[in-house]
Amino acid sequence: MAIVPRVGDLSVALARLGYDSPADAARHLEAVALGVEGTLRVAKACASAPDPDLAVAQVCRWIAMSGRIPNEAGLRRLAAVLGLSTSLGAFVARHPETADMLTDARHLTKGRSARSLFDEAQRVVAETDDPNRALRFWKRRELLRIACRDLAGGVSVEDVGRELASLAEAAVRAALSSLIADRPAPQGARFAVIGMGKLGGEELNYASDIDVIFVAAGEDKQTIPWATQIGEGLIQRLAATTEDGQAFRVDTTLRPEGKDGALVRSLGAYHAYYERWARPWEFQALLKARAIAGDESLGAEFIDLVRPFVYPERLSPDAVREIRDLKARAERAIAARGLVNREVKRGPGGLRDIEFAVQLLQLVHGRRDDALRTANTLEGLHALAHRAYVGDQDAAELTEAYRFLRKIEHRLQLAQERQTHTVPEDDRGRRRLARAMGFTETPERTSLEAFDEAWRDQMRIVRRIHEKLFYRPLLERFAQAPALAPDAAQERLNALGFRSPGRALKFLGDLTAGLSRRAQLMRVLLPVMLDSSSAAC
Repeated sequence: MAIVPRVGDLSVALARLGYDSPADAARHLEAVALGVEGTLRVAKACASAPDPDLAVAQVCRWIAMSGRIPNEAGLRRLAAVLGLSTSLGAFVARHPETADMLTDARHLTKGRSARSLFDEAQRVVAETDDPNRALRFWKRRELLRIACRDLAGGVSVEDVGRELASLAEAAVRAALSSLIADRPAPQGARFAVIGMGKLGGEELNYASDIDVIFVAAGEDKQTIPWATQIGEGLIQRLAATTEDGQAFRVDTTLRPEGKDGALVRSLGAYHAYYERWARPWEFQALLKARAIAGDESLGAEFIDLVRPFVYPERLSPDAVREIRDLKARAERAIAARGLVNREVKRGPGGLRDIEFAVQLLQLVHGRRDDALRTANTLEGLHALAHRAYVGDQDAAELTEAYRFLRKIEHRLQLAQERQTHTVPEDDRGRRRLARAMGFTETPERTSLEAFDEAWRDQMRIVRRIHEKLFYRPLLERFAQAPALAPDAAQERLNALGFRSPGRALKFLGDLTAGLSRRAQLMRVLLPVMLDSSSAAC
């Protein structure tokens, strides 16, 4: 019979380790009868978790069901995940064997490619009579692995977002393949799924909806009805609920006319809508459009179709104002709910400040500079800095802040796999978050005090730079200036009265050539200077 410490003595030791409810923790440990050495191993591993009390409860439940204790490193990884996420803890309790994703280091050394995830998802769906249940189980098991790499492996925010997006993309592709196998396409019909939002930008959250739109092509009149059945089936397969929850909630409201619009459209129908009816925010959303599943050539055709709408020759100043107004309305809505100081996404100094600033600059300057045309926020920010549209210091500070805020968002959503962006009001919830962010107790200040200070500092930095970039005085003027090709620039110089416009253009080309800061700034300013000069003539 295993010998365990007396509950009273153990409670004192657990209190010293930082447990909030040491008596309850002692009862959990006593119930699994691990002996003195095993009890102390589990207690110390769980003490390092974001919430030691939650960790010891969930780890002891798993030990009781599995009948084993991992090695020290595996135990710490298990505690790191189960000491933050009640939803993943419940999943491990239902399927104790899945804890190998946390305890076996071979699953965690490196991330998985989108191709390997798709191959496995396709196999999982093909080998079962219940694809809905199989897909959900596979997704949650992979989520365990990604969460462990995130919480215990020191993986970057970018890698986490990219792998979560690859996971969603693999699920979409596998579900789509199985649906088309059951409902073959009419002759010549093609179907493609376009990823939008964070899925398109490969920066997905743990509890994000996946934003998609559907496009179809084909001569047969049966194409759109068939494609609509496939789209509806895809949404249902991904969103159906089993004991392991949903695979992914699918949001299609970024399609033309939102919920009132057709679920699937042809390329021609999309072109007609974007040409006549679309609002600036819709083109802003299309910055992140990326073909993720279905017919690859059709997906590429869609991206080619929307590019001139996203990056027109001239961008109306009204478009700039409308995007600014949209951001202001979102902030007023957050203020009305009393969440200004707790929202890491939509509040002042939050993630949306960074995303909107980057996207507006991409819309304005991306018309002339292909290097800015990326769906990923940090890639866009780095390109803006490299091409001199944003100062290096501002870009570095925004990058650091973005990573910090996205990490908060990930930790908040992992707790219960809920789509939340709001920091808890209670001290225990914020302390759990602080520890999950890596803040620890010191003689000078608590982990909560350190987290609160760092969070407020980042929000102030983001807001200051956002206001400088998003409300830049000349932004409307840059938007109005055309994207000039060399021939058009020479015609403009000729109209301005240059006797040798070709030579003048060569001189201007010399000024804008190279990678120096001066050359980059001249490339930014030249179209505006020529446009202003033409208007003055």
